[in-house]
Order: sequence, then C-alpha cells, then structure tokens
Amino acid sequence: ENLEEQLSQCTAKSQIADSEIQFLRKELDNLRSTEHELEALQHEVDEDTTEVIPSAVYVAQLYHLITKVRWEYETQPSILKGVHYGPDLATPINIDTSARSRSDVSDRLWSFVSTDW
Repeated sequence: ENLEEQLSQCTAKSQIADSEIQFLRKELDNLRSTEHELEALQHEVDEDTTEVIPSAVYVAQLYHLITKVRWEYETQPSILKGVHYGPDLATPINIDTSARSRSDVSDRLWSFVSTDW
C-alpha cells in the first residue's frame, strides 16, 4: 500500500511537471515570436535611420546654403528663432508662429532670402 501511495504521488508530480513544461514551452514560443517581431521592427528602424536621417540632414544643409539662416532648435515649438546671415548684416529672427498666420510667417521668412543670383 505504501508503494502504491508513492506511485500515486509520483504520478501526480509527473503530471504537474508535464503541465508546467507545456506551459513553459508555450511561453518560450511566445517569447521567440515577440523576439522575431522586435528584430523586424529594429530592422525597419535601422533602415529608416540610414535612409531618412542622412537625407534630412542633406535637406537641412541645402536650406541653410540657400537661405543663409542658422536656426536655433532649443526653443518652444511655436517660436522660430535663428539668425539670417545677409551679405552685409546678420539679422536675428524671432517669430511667434502662434501670433501670426502661416502665410505671414512664410512671407516674413522669404523676405530674408535674396533674389539676386
């Protein structure tokens, strides 16, 4: 009778261990799936970083060469701040975009750009 009790206990422990193993295998599969998704997202971010950022830097440099404006980036979102370097004079720019229309802001900025080529 003692052996049967031990066998019954061992069988119960074995079933518990089997169910725990099955649960852990499912968890492992879920983690592997999540890892693959994260790797795919990381790959997309890496592609965006290598393609978008250099082109954005190029565009920013091109705008600087054409407009001769050096922007300050540490400002409030509604404030355009920088310096326009004209042929004879450096002119500060400080425009509160929340107080002006978009076309007014655009006109003001374009007024700095020389049309003499």
